[in-house]
Amino acid sequence: MYQFMHIQWHPQLLALILLITGCKNTKPEYVRKYTLLFEPALLHAIVADAPSRPDPYPLFRIREKMRTGYIDREGNPVIPPAFVAAGDFSEGLAAARAGGYYGYIDKTGQFVIPPRYDFATEFSDNTGLVYKDGLPIFIDRKGNKLFEHPFLQAGPFTKGLALITTASHKPGVINKKGVLVIDTIYHSIYPFRNNLTIAGDQDGNKMVLLDTAGKRITPPTGIHNANALKEYYEKLPVTETTKGQRIDGNYLVDMGNGITLNVQHGDVFYMDERKYVLWQFAKSVDFPHDYDIDYKATGYYLIKEDPKPVYHCKQPLPPGEFSLTVIPDIRETEHGFFNGNGYCTILANRSGQAITFEKYGSALLMRMQAKTNTGEWRDIEEISSDCANGLDNMTLRSGHYLHMVSPAYSGPVKTKLRLQFAYVSYGEPHTIYSNEFNGSINPGQLWRSERNFHSTDYLLP
Repeated sequence: MYQFMHIQWHPQLLALILLITGCKNTKPEYVRKYTLLFEPALLHAIVADAPSRPDPYPLFRIREKMRTGYIDREGNPVIPPAFVAAGDFSEGLAAARAGGYYGYIDKTGQFVIPPRYDFATEFSDNTGLVYKDGLPIFIDRKGNKLFEHPFLQAGPFTKGLALITTASHKPGVINKKGVLVIDTIYHSIYPFRNNLTIAGDQDGNKMVLLDTAGKRITPPTGIHNANALKEYYEKLPVTETTKGQRIDGNYLVDMGNGITLNVQHGDVFYMDERKYVLWQFAKSVDFPHDYDIDYKATGYYLIKEDPKPVYHCKQPLPPGEFSLTVIPDIRETEHGFFNGNGYCTILANRSGQAITFEKYGSALLMRMQAKTNTGEWRDIEEISSDCANGLDNMTLRSGHYLHMVSPAYSGPVKTKLRLQFAYVSYGEPHTIYSNEFNGSINPGQLWRSERNFHSTDYLLP
């Protein structure tokens, strides 16, 4: 959430532009996906009105030179910026990433649960929800796994209950022993309000009222259909929290304890109830850097210049074909990406005939892929499924090439990388791949989508 506040990593802003303006792939049949057998997702809390205890000593995240630290409500630095990514403190702990892995720190900035997970969420109900290779794991405050389970998706525990999804995509509710208290026989289960929830079939024509033990409750007199039951449910009392919510719908966010996060004329800052500015964020990263991220970036490849004849290209290109070449030995700054490091990338047509493909504005939509230790190629970039506007055709004549820059990623996992470009030319689907080259990534890039897992650190660059 709050992607408009990603102020130091420009590709994230571009991803947001793609999401807002739309970029739907109108020919999905030619896009070959390399994904898990399921799509990991962080589910919502199953209890809508779980109370949260006020923190008497709240800390707020700051960002300096691509690292996250914390200040107190007076603006005094408490934990120096040392973490690549970090979340809000909850129940005295905060999820933080050191290297490529997440653990939990206390308010001294020390890890009390070592960094060994691909991703971690806020502690809730004395329980952490962490992930390895896209699969959810529940842990206690010492980092011990609470129980084994077969569920593919999960939400945080609140009031001893958590929402889960099975391999058959059916929701259920479990307790802290991993036992189902609401079985996976429904198509949808709503968050509990005042200890009551409703669950229903796929069409929503049949709904039942349940308590926190999964027991069916007889609706009040006069409720005879699903619509009436929904109306009754929506009127149940619920305590809303304002923390983390946009106050004016756009540029003001309630951070709790009288502190707001403000965006004005490109400036981002914390302000207290006295209208004092506690912290001013830097606008951009002012030094070259690789992309140290733990989720799938948007495969948005800006064309640096108009097509040129291949004899202008000083790099060797495959003869007689339409080819995609990444040259990792030639490091370049990504065009418009605030000094982000990248590799020279050439899309060359030496096939002997003109080739037509789609572009989005002045960019091509492609995917970087990484090779796993089992030999499987997985996408570490994604193309928004919402993309509908802005696509138009481009023709590259034979004997010409396009110059782009591929992002240089960094992380603890050493692997092989390649680019995939899927396109349609004259009604026929095609897919080409670049050469393989050495690279490094973070494990979360292999599976975590920002659509399904909002960043732990919404101040991420």
